[in-house]
Amino acid sequence: MFQLTLQLYSAGQWQDAMTLVFPEPEKELDGPCRFGYKQDYLLQNLESVDSPFIASVSARVPLGWDAQHLRKAPAFLHDIAPAGAAKKILIKQIGREKPDALGLPRVTMDHPQIALKHLDHHLREWGLK
Repeated sequence: MFQLTLQLYSAGQWQDAMTLVFPEPEKELDGPCRFGYKQDYLLQNLESVDSPFIASVSARVPLGWDAQHLRKAPAFLHDIAPAGAAKKILIKQIGREKPDALGLPRVTMDHPQIALKHLDHHLREWGLK
């Protein structure tokens, strides 16, 4: 089992917002995940409970008191997991490789990596801009 705390930056400071528990970390983001907002965070943001935007980690996970249990990690984790150049820079700054049980989803490895500085070029190339 692996547990982590997700922090959000608000009002000039980092706040512990959510606890995530991975009962089978060897399955990475393809494994089950339990998560819920921390009570202190909810109490600090009572006016935003049930609002999908203001203080939530994702529009799909509004502030609420109930824990959620999913067969796979929630989609917003895929959005914030480091990949590509960001992953390489992070590993270099940390000075070591990540533990094997904390791998990125296999789907990340199967897709080409595009540096953000080249994104506009690729969007034009694909006719999307």
